[in-house]
Amino acid sequence: MTVRVCCAFLLVVGLYGCEARLNMERVAENNRQPVQRTDQLMAVAANDEVVVAVGNFGVVLVRPRASADSWQRLALGRDANLIDIEVCPDQRFYALSNNRQLWVSDAKGEHWRPVPIPTLESLLTLDCAPDNTLWVGGSFSTLLSSLDGGASWEEQSLGEDAIFTQIDFVSTSEAYAVAELGLVYHTSDGGLSWQSAGLIDDDFYPQGALFETSGEGWVAGLGGSILHTRDGGQHWVAEPTGVAAPVYALQQVGNEMMALGESGLLLRRSGEQWRTVSGVGHGAYFRDAVLVGEQLILVGGSGGLVVVARNQLR
Repeated sequence: MTVRVCCAFLLVVGLYGCEARLNMERVAENNRQPVQRTDQLMAVAANDEVVVAVGNFGVVLVRPRASADSWQRLALGRDANLIDIEVCPDQRFYALSNNRQLWVSDAKGEHWRPVPIPTLESLLTLDCAPDNTLWVGGSFSTLLSSLDGGASWEEQSLGEDAIFTQIDFVSTSEAYAVAELGLVYHTSDGGLSWQSAGLIDDDFYPQGALFETSGEGWVAGLGGSILHTRDGGQHWVAEPTGVAAPVYALQQVGNEMMALGESGLLLRRSGEQWRTVSGVGHGAYFRDAVLVGEQLILVGGSGGLVVVARNQLR
């Protein structure tokens, strides 16, 4: 028994003795980079001046629209896990963190201040209406709106034990909101009242949604699922994607629609089918995208900030 213990001890000592030294210079160099391999980016938006991406631990990346490689890194604090960002028509940026805070910035994306959102519910999605009204959605089918950039809020619950995953305003008066359990709601009076617009089949959990016009929209979810409605959510039809990976977001990119998801998934809609876009070269997930000029900027996990020339997408 003593011999076995000694041999085990020597083996452990030997393993530790052979361990490679940590290259601190390489660590320091990585920490100086604006985009780091540990970044988990969740959302991106652009106004007429700058592009802003946000993510975990308060990470904010800012660059001028015209400068593809000139990213500046800001840190809002490790407890500010930013999950969504919107730019309003007044050009100001607003970011939502998962601790019930709204982060407000100027049009340059340089100066940020936190504003508490007075609710006990978990919040998951943010949108800005064409009249600059801010909307956030969360658990227990809760919607909150602010007419003054987050200084004051009005809260309403639609009475369902479900969390809103996306709000899309298609005009100042009309919007759609989707939630777990396949719930779809519609407003035609700017959010003063919301009515059930239908039910997505099979308790569908909409990871992403896109309503660009009145009545027509898409939702995306697990298993590569993308569904389409032409009547405001009353009926839904599955559109073939040919993939099984989760789809997290749907984006209008110029005159095309794209879907983003797990394992660097990027799909382009062609007719009523979706085709995989190759050549992007990212192994983690994509969560959001924005078209800036002829550049498609995609954000996601594991240092996932990818800039692709639009004519290279195939």
